[in-house]
Amino acid sequence: MITLVDGVGDFFACADSTSTSYSTFSQAAVRAASARVATRGDGGEKEKLTAQVRTLTGERSNLEAKVDDLTEKVVAPESPAWTPSTTGTRTVTGTGSSASRPLARRPELAPPILDRVGDAAAGLVRTPPTLEEYLVLRAASGLTPKLAVEGEGALSGSWCWSVVKHEGRAVAMGRVIGDGSWYFHIADMATLPEQQGRGLGRRVLADLLAQIAEAAPAEPYVTLMADAPGRKLYESMGFVETAPKSVGMRLAH
Repeated sequence: MITLVDGVGDFFACADSTSTSYSTFSQAAVRAASARVATRGDGGEKEKLTAQVRTLTGERSNLEAKVDDLTEKVVAPESPAWTPSTTGTRTVTGTGSSASRPLARRPELAPPILDRVGDAAAGLVRTPPTLEEYLVLRAASGLTPKLAVEGEGALSGSWCWSVVKHEGRAVAMGRVIGDGSWYFHIADMATLPEQQGRGLGRRVLADLLAQIAEAAPAEPYVTLMADAPGRKLYESMGFVETAPKSVGMRLAH
């Protein structure tokens, strides 16, 4: 079981893990940059965030640009599966899905990772796949095959979805199970074999984290089970192993 170090500063640590300018940020700086920015206002929040990062890490010539990206360049999916309401909830829509959860309290904190994959995932939507697509994606990607009745439960019982469509069909997916408040578990990360290697899994995961950031209060607990093929991706986006403090367990059958 692995968990995510949450916060605004995840952008600095995870958006480009191979870049020296990002990797040199310490975990302390990441947490300092996690100061909650409710609105952009007149820009004062951005200066405060910049100052906090400078205090712990020293002056960086391109820090201002990174903060600009973080606070101003928010890339929204082409077909969002929710719409804000005036009553403090967000309504989730889509095939077999209807639920409410807290309205976004941090509208500007969607990870900028979303626009770094380029055109490879232009068909990203926040609606569930069809039952057939769900079952095919799981089996084709190497996940344990599921029965139709199990797939129906996944489609209707998830907190949110992120699905990549290509030529009208789902080719990559991921979903979140959770209480909509502080605990979220990412599941069913799957990409068709012929579509792998194009950054679709990264795009899906980034969008799932964006949806959590839009709705959750400070410091949500985000987990997933990391199989060998996906471990490098998860680590590059800020997930860390919980062992030896804790280990993932399941009920044996």
